[in-house]
Amino acid sequence: PQNAYFKRLSSDKNNFNALFADTGYYSVNALSINSDKGDFAPAYFNQSIVYASKSKNTGFLNPTYGWDDDYYLNILQSKVINDSTLDAPKLLKNNFISRAHDGPVSFNSNGTEMVITKNTVGRKKGKNVIVLSLYFSKLVNGEWTDLVPFEHNNTAYNVGHAVYAENDQKLYYVMDSPKGLGGSDIYVSNRLGNNWTAPVILGDNINTEQDEMFPFVNGNTLYFSSNGHFGLGGLDLFEINLPDGKLRNVGA
Repeated sequence: PQNAYFKRLSSDKNNFNALFADTGYYSVNALSINSDKGDFAPAYFNQSIVYASKSKNTGFLNPTYGWDDDYYLNILQSKVINDSTLDAPKLLKNNFISRAHDGPVSFNSNGTEMVITKNTVGRKKGKNVIVLSLYFSKLVNGEWTDLVPFEHNNTAYNVGHAVYAENDQKLYYVMDSPKGLGGSDIYVSNRLGNNWTAPVILGDNINTEQDEMFPFVNGNTLYFSSNGHFGLGGLDLFEINLPDGKLRNVGA
């Protein structure tokens, strides 16, 4: 009875039917680029969609991940032909690829800077562990520069899923810091020249003791996935107008 998650479910139980309110207005169709391996976190870049996927063999000596024996996450790019047609996806290499998981990736407003989530070796309780970390690169003369680590990466916990916002002056991202509310939480940093200010956790109207992930900002609206708010189960999609709007489950 004291569990905050179940309290939220109980208080919102009469709103269950509202989750289906828009069902008759929209239809969802699968894209041709989807695979049976897991494809997620699309970002628009240069008239194409760039997304994370486990569907491609990189050709490395050990291309599969021991946990599920699937290929490692990689970044794929598919050219947009029209609203519903995309070209066959291609594996992005150079700064986009490594021998471990790579992705998701996000781009600034004019496509000249990217921030990518990558696996790195960390340290926890005296043992080597794999953590997520963020890296930046700039597009100069048609080539991506060497990756620069985010100054707030941490070897003890995951930092990833970053997106630019507010004319590229803010960076929203996810951390599972022990100082958070629990699970993974969404944080924000402000650009300060070539640096970023210390992480600030978003409020408990957004973050919960469960997992909040995959932020995306359009104008003043933050979209994200969570399994900690009232929903249909697992990760649901939510939206909220920043800084102090009302959270809404978009029914997806």
